[in-house]
Amino acid sequence: MRILSKIYRFQYVCLLLFVFIISSAVSGQQITFEGLKSINGTALYCKVIGEGEPLVVLHGGPGLSHDYFLPHLLPLAKRFQLIFFDQRAQGQSSMTLDSSQISIQTMVDDIEGIRQAFGLKKIHLLAHSWGGLLAIHYAAQHSESLQSLILVDVVPLNTQQFQKEMQENIRERTTRQDSLDRAKLMTSEGIKKGM
Repeated sequence: MRILSKIYRFQYVCLLLFVFIISSAVSGQQITFEGLKSINGTALYCKVIGEGEPLVVLHGGPGLSHDYFLPHLLPLAKRFQLIFFDQRAQGQSSMTLDSSQISIQTMVDDIEGIRQAFGLKKIHLLAHSWGGLLAIHYAAQHSESLQSLILVDVVPLNTQQFQKEMQENIRERTTRQDSLDRAKLMTSEGIKKGM
C-alpha cells in the first residue's frame, strides 16, 4: 500500500511537471465549437479548440469534467484540433440518464460517437486517470480509428485490486464521526426519495 502511494505521488508530480511545461507556452487559439452534441442517446458537452490533427482528450473521474485541462493543454492547439468533452452524466453533459445508460461500454461508444459526430477518420487520444481505462478499451475495440494513444497517470487496469486498495485507503482515513455522518445521510429523506 505504501509503495503504491509513493508511485501515485511520483506519477502526480510527473503530471504536474508536464502540465507546467506545457502551460508555460502561449496559445492564441480560438474555440471553433462549444456546446452539446447528441451522442448515443444523450447530450455530451464538447469544446473544440485549434486546427490540425484531431486530439480527443478524456478527463478523469468519474464525476469530473474537461475543465481541469484548461488552460494547460491550450499550447497543443497550435498543432492539433483539441476536442474536449464531458463524459456522460458529468460536467456540463446531460444528467438525465438512468444507471443502465452508464457503463464502461457506453462511455467507449461515446468516444466513437464523438469521432463520428465531428467527421474524423483517425484520432489521437489523450487520456488521464479514469479516462485512461476508457481509452484502453476504445483502443482494443477501434484500433483502426486510432492514430495514437497517450496515457497520463492511468488508473490500474486491474480494477478489483484498485478498488480494494481504495477501500483500504478510505477505511484508514475514516473517523468515527465520518461513519456517523454517513449513516445519518444514508437514512435521510433525500436519499430515500432518490435525490
